[in-house]
Amino acid sequence: MKLGYTYQDNSNVASITDYINNNYTQAFAYDDLNRLTTVTSSAGNQSFTYDKVGNRMSKNGTNYQYYDYTNRLQQDHRNYTYDYDDNGNIIRHQLNASTIDSFAYDWNNRFIYYKKGAETVDFAYNASGLRVKKHYYNKEKGGDGGGL
Repeated sequence: MKLGYTYQDNSNVASITDYINNNYTQAFAYDDLNRLTTVTSSAGNQSFTYDKVGNRMSKNGTNYQYYDYTNRLQQDHRNYTYDYDDNGNIIRHQLNASTIDSFAYDWNNRFIYYKKGAETVDFAYNASGLRVKKHYYNKEKGGDGGGL
């Protein structure tokens, strides 16, 4: 892959050209606060809007929703919803009231568990806070995916 980049005076990427892939080019536009507002390319265009504190409010005209005063994403442009624990960690990711992903954290807000359908992954940490174990399991495949 051979890519060429152009930049605006403030160092924002203005365009990216893929010279090997038929000179495929993407062009980027930003608002006065240097937030990405538009991506233009032959593969399609994208647009983004933001609120006063920088939360992305829409992508391609579809809105995002945030919980009041916390700036935590409540619903994204694909209609996924998000739930959080009291510390602000995401604990659930849902679509149409069906849980897609579940997450858990320990007393120190370290990520210890992930579940998606039949798949689960759990993590363990040592006294220094370094992750020392990652264990994967898939119920449908009836097996233990092993660990690290």
